[in-house]
Amino acid sequence: MPARSPTTRCWTLVAPTGALDVAVSARDDDRLGAVLPPLAAALRLPSAELWSGSTRLDDELPLSDPALAHGALLGLGRPGPRPAAAARSSALQLHVVGGPDAGTAVPLERGRHVVGRGGEATARLTDPDVSRRHLLVEVGTGDLTVRDLGSSNGSELDGVPLDGEPRPWPAGAPIRLGSSTLRTAGPGGARATLRPGDGGRLRLDPGPRLHPPREDVEVTFPAAPAAAPSRRLAWVAVALPAVGGVVLAWVLDAPHFLFFALLSPVVAVGTWLSDRWSGRRSSRRARATHAAELTAARDRLAAALRADERAAAAAHPDLAALTTAARRRSTDLWQRRRGDADALAVRIGTGPGESRVARVESDGPRRREPSDLLPVVVELAGTGGLGVAGPRAPAVGVLSAVLGQLAALHAPGEVELALLTTPDRLADWAWLRWLPHLAAEAVHVHPAPPADAADGDSLRWFAALLSRRAVAQDGAPGWVVVLVDRPVGARLLAALRTARSAGVVPLACGSSTADLPGLGEAVLQLGGETGGEAALLRSGAGRRSATAVDRLPRRVAAQLARDLAALAPATVDAALPRHVRLLDLPAARAVPAAAGAPSGGWSRARDTLVATLGRTATGDLSVDLCRHGPHALVAGTTGSGKSELLQTLIAGLALAHPPDRCSFLLVDYKGGAAFAEAAALPHTVGLLTDLAGAATARALRSLTAELTRRESLLAAHGVPDLGALPDAVELARLVIVVDEFAGLAEELPAFLSGLVGIAQRGRSLGVHLVLATQRPGGVVSPEIRANCTLRVCLRTTDEAESRDVLGSAQAAVLPVDTPGRGYLRAGGGAAVLFQAARVGGAPLDVRDGGPQVARWRWPAPPAPPAEGEPAGRSDLAVLTEALVRRAGETGLPLPHRPWRPALPDRLTAEELEHLESRPAAVDRLRLGLLDRPDVQAQEPVELDLARAGGWLAVGGPRSGRTTFLRSALAEAVTALGPDRLHVHVLDHGGGGLAAAVAGLPHAGTAVGRDDALRTVRLLDRLAQEVAARRAVPPEDPPPHLLLLVDGAESVMAQLDESDPGRGSAALLRLVRDGGAAGLTCLLTADRAVPGGRLANAVDTRLVLPLADRADYAVAGVPAGAVPGHRPPGRALVGEDARECQLALPRRLPGTWPAATPGRQRPLSVPELPAAPVLPLPWSSGSGHPLLLPIGPGGDDGGVLTVDLARTGGLLVAGPPGSGRTTALESCARHLATAGVAVLHVVRSTRDADGAPGRLWLEATDVAGWQTWLAELHGAPAAVVVDDSALLADSAVLGALPAAESVPDVVLVVAGTAAELSAAYRGPVPALRRRRSGLLLSPGPGDADLLGIRLPRTPVPARPGSGWLVVAGTAQRVQVARRDLPGSGPVEALTGSGTRGAGW
Repeated sequence: MPARSPTTRCWTLVAPTGALDVAVSARDDDRLGAVLPPLAAALRLPSAELWSGSTRLDDELPLSDPALAHGALLGLGRPGPRPAAAARSSALQLHVVGGPDAGTAVPLERGRHVVGRGGEATARLTDPDVSRRHLLVEVGTGDLTVRDLGSSNGSELDGVPLDGEPRPWPAGAPIRLGSSTLRTAGPGGARATLRPGDGGRLRLDPGPRLHPPREDVEVTFPAAPAAAPSRRLAWVAVALPAVGGVVLAWVLDAPHFLFFALLSPVVAVGTWLSDRWSGRRSSRRARATHAAELTAARDRLAAALRADERAAAAAHPDLAALTTAARRRSTDLWQRRRGDADALAVRIGTGPGESRVARVESDGPRRREPSDLLPVVVELAGTGGLGVAGPRAPAVGVLSAVLGQLAALHAPGEVELALLTTPDRLADWAWLRWLPHLAAEAVHVHPAPPADAADGDSLRWFAALLSRRAVAQDGAPGWVVVLVDRPVGARLLAALRTARSAGVVPLACGSSTADLPGLGEAVLQLGGETGGEAALLRSGAGRRSATAVDRLPRRVAAQLARDLAALAPATVDAALPRHVRLLDLPAARAVPAAAGAPSGGWSRARDTLVATLGRTATGDLSVDLCRHGPHALVAGTTGSGKSELLQTLIAGLALAHPPDRCSFLLVDYKGGAAFAEAAALPHTVGLLTDLAGAATARALRSLTAELTRRESLLAAHGVPDLGALPDAVELARLVIVVDEFAGLAEELPAFLSGLVGIAQRGRSLGVHLVLATQRPGGVVSPEIRANCTLRVCLRTTDEAESRDVLGSAQAAVLPVDTPGRGYLRAGGGAAVLFQAARVGGAPLDVRDGGPQVARWRWPAPPAPPAEGEPAGRSDLAVLTEALVRRAGETGLPLPHRPWRPALPDRLTAEELEHLESRPAAVDRLRLGLLDRPDVQAQEPVELDLARAGGWLAVGGPRSGRTTFLRSALAEAVTALGPDRLHVHVLDHGGGGLAAAVAGLPHAGTAVGRDDALRTVRLLDRLAQEVAARRAVPPEDPPPHLLLLVDGAESVMAQLDESDPGRGSAALLRLVRDGGAAGLTCLLTADRAVPGGRLANAVDTRLVLPLADRADYAVAGVPAGAVPGHRPPGRALVGEDARECQLALPRRLPGTWPAATPGRQRPLSVPELPAAPVLPLPWSSGSGHPLLLPIGPGGDDGGVLTVDLARTGGLLVAGPPGSGRTTALESCARHLATAGVAVLHVVRSTRDADGAPGRLWLEATDVAGWQTWLAELHGAPAAVVVDDSALLADSAVLGALPAAESVPDVVLVVAGTAAELSAAYRGPVPALRRRRSGLLLSPGPGDADLLGIRLPRTPVPARPGSGWLVVAGTAQRVQVARRDLPGSGPVEALTGSGTRGAGW
């Protein structure tokens, strides 16, 4: 099995010559000893050893050890730097929370600690405003004090100046010295949950966010006490009683009234004095109470301000807290999510601002209290970016602080980083290489100033980035922070400005505001002599000052990045990986091991069909075709990873289910390359491609039969669906995977309706469809959409195609550069974004040579060395091999194939016998193998000689036409003896068929292309035989007649030309009607138009391979039914164009059964010999002397004779060179030898040869003529005249008619047909009337000599060849020469035309 992928980790090695970075590609279970040799080779060292601090690392140490984590700082060949994890720790730490050294944390142990710039300082700062010895911090048993050591710029503790006297330092209280701010802090939050990851990483789960929110606080101040009212003396009350008393005492003359007059003023004045004293006392008490309440309110206000400052600091942690959290890996890391209100809010320092504490006065007004120690925060999500203007070193420190906060507060995926810089500025950002938030492809280094052309790769990267981010899943995607530290071209600048809506936040720096590229609404202007102060400007929000600016030193930044390097989110909800390997997923771990033993088991359940496809935002993605399906629709444009996804689906199913539970039918309408490796899986039952459209149509017919088979099987067991079948029943689920469904539907529309039928019936039968296409529009019918409830949509080219599949346009904006990224929707659920796993093609980062080491020169991505080539085979290929081995070891039965194997390209007769166990009947000849996908069977093609009839094989050159006839011949003569079968051949091919028949006892007549006469005569004789059998059926079964016609068009053309009266109709009639009389006609032709005479005459038609595919349409075969693979002998049978492979001929047997006595011999029309020789008679007394043999002739090739006694003689007509004289001489010699007196009438006797028994007489010698007649005395005699036209006026020739009255005297006269026809005197007219003669090489009209009509079929053009006419009946003949006696009797020709008689 494929091993898990090696992962890449990077280390920094500190050697005597300096530090260098290396990339190590290895598996996590490899040992360090396996890495050291390639490490030494990469560094060109004789050997290598690694140290972690002062500890030498053992060679057996696994790479999963924390000391070898990604980002480790190791010593090469000697002790290395002390690891950060091993640094001394303390319960109390001094944190530099602001200023040039922000982020520095110093442990405070018991004792004295000096803070300053000097070398003796325990906490050494680089702030130029800090003295060499600035503060002294004393840590006691339970207290902490601080005092100023006489610094130049002084120190303030919580806003109160310090002096030389020790003062307690409360926890969390800030000390401001120079441009720096210090605080003390404890150990911080709890450690986060960590679990091992791949590649030297740790999966960190920060847990829930527990920091309380910053709340609004109101402090109400008391109202001032009201002033005591002034107490006035009531003079009226004093005077009136006194006057009244005096008046009464005077009037009534009662002196005691004077007492009352005096008492009343005394009482009034006393009352006035008492009230005045008590009022003053109440006022004093009220003022004292108010003062106490006011003091308490001020204390509450101060406490609230301090609490709010701490809450603000906790809400926006300082750099020291974040670096401590990274080093301790506490729960304070990665607390912010993309949906949080403070996402992307960064702290740039401290300064005055309004707190959350409101002061409420007694009379109603309320106002927020200001604070000088509040964090100055920039909400990058709201500002759209940040520009820092000022000297480069402070500006770089500020941006480093911003990036450090983003990396520490947001997990990778929540925030991604990108860097655009120049080569000379790259060193300022080298520490970023360790951050897991920065991908190698997101670093773009170009010289400044670049043109738009130089920004081409940056523009392409940025366009791809925006394309990926246009896909939103469950809310907004994570942010991308782009650090722009170089001038950029206009096009890239415009793209950055418009990318805010896509979550892109740029950061930039410049020496002044004018140098900033204008990215974002916030600008931080650095000021002061050292850049320790700043002003934050934001459009529409005014100006805010920062009295202390946080700047992250490069040393602290590098340590922070290295502490974060080995961390990865525990879950992948932050971002999807761009590449996923199927065999690396936990859900796909049920994989056979390298030795073949399974590391997991195949599921035997019938009601599930689970496959792992890739990763989603929450983990692995698995689908169950039984639960989510049963059918799936996959869409995606070219390059979207559609074929890879299908390979992953197939591999996932094969990993989870055995072959007897799950099988695949693969249809690849893109050439077949996508499924080439999966075709070898033990689960795969077939692979169809667009290169064989007929095979796909065949598959559809077989699938229909397969559904019927499954229905029958379920009915037999009485279950409603496949999941309820007993385990013992062998029936696997069938998954039909179609790649490029649109092309299939266009090329084979019938297949579309067939798949719809499968989709509708397949749920309960265990048949599942997975249809993939580039163009879902117009192809996905409502029926398919209704049945395909599982939808997978990769990137599409337009929104309409995405809506066709998903119902939304989400897939149209998937990134172009991330193949395999797509959405999955099951039923009515929401679409889920996922990354498909990869199993095909070259394995990702899998190498055969063990661990690989290379120097890492950032910003190039860490990669294995160039000499380490990827493994040649893909995961799918190796997986297939292992599953094949596993299936063999478990002994599981292979799944049922829905169709029989494809027909073989070459099929012998012996193989055909083995394929069919049922023996064939004697008179049924097996000629080939017929494919019947409708019933999932392959049956032999049988020729029933008992049924007879006509077969036509149409094919081009080298298509197997003649071989078909030879196979039929071989099967026939092997199965039937000569008394059961007669074979006749018309060979207008290459002559091989006629040669194969030669010598067979079954053979009757074999006629070649050049012998039209024998062709006509054979057909006539066969027609006579058929008519005779049909008229009077024989009592015993007659022999089967087998007529083989090779080149039917040529034969028919020859017949039409040679015999215009009947022409080819005689052959067609024989083919059509001969079946009733046991005649079987097998014909071959170049083409046969359906409905034509030839096609209508036969019962069965075979279409063999044709040279041009267009010819199939002429032959009546639809283009879709034409197979792509057409080897010789591959025939299409009948109107349904079913495929058949014809068998090759077997070797003919050497012997045959003995012939039955009295058997009927095969009908024979032999070829006449060119120069036959007849022996002369033995003696004059043998036979009738006037019975004249002419030579072989007639249909059977026997010797034709003429009874000259009955015909009275013989006319021999022929042109010069036709053998006329030779024929006359042969006749004369035969007659003379037989005892007949022969008289040659010639012009002169000087040329007489003096042959015995013959007399030569000059044409003018009448006396001699009379004397010869007188001397006969009744004996038979013959008068021979050659060239009668030259002797027409001679005396002897004029006297010849008188010889007719003499018994047994015959005349044999020779001449040209024209000469003989013009003769009106002499013996010729009398002979013409008898209509007997020998016509040699006759021309047109020569037959008129005898008053007959000759067939238009020519006789062979050679001397002695012609027609023998007796009493008006003509027969072909070849005149024989005469030889001396002793050659034996004449043997009639009884064999085939290729065997002459023994003349």
